[in-house]
Amino acid sequence: MKVVWKYRLQFADEQVIEMPVGATVAHVGMQDGYLCLWMIVDPSQAKRGRHLYVRGTGHPLEDTLTYLGSAVEEDRPLVWHVFERE
Repeated sequence: MKVVWKYRLQFADEQVIEMPVGATVAHVGMQDGYLCLWMIVDPSQAKRGRHLYVRGTGHPLEDTLTYLGSAVEEDRPLVWHVFERE
């Protein structure tokens, strides 16, 4: 059975998040001042690390990154974009 899990991301260039194999993106957004990634997961699957990257608007991007989603900060005019390197 699949469920939605939330992962709180750091405002960091690169981070590795452990999640079940086959997890897919449901949403990227801000919640209570935190950048979050909601994933559709099957908790019975083995976990693996996924390399995620957070970039602000106007920041340089590597050609090897895949776009996952964007979020607008609630109290500031900043937009954060989340990418993954597979």
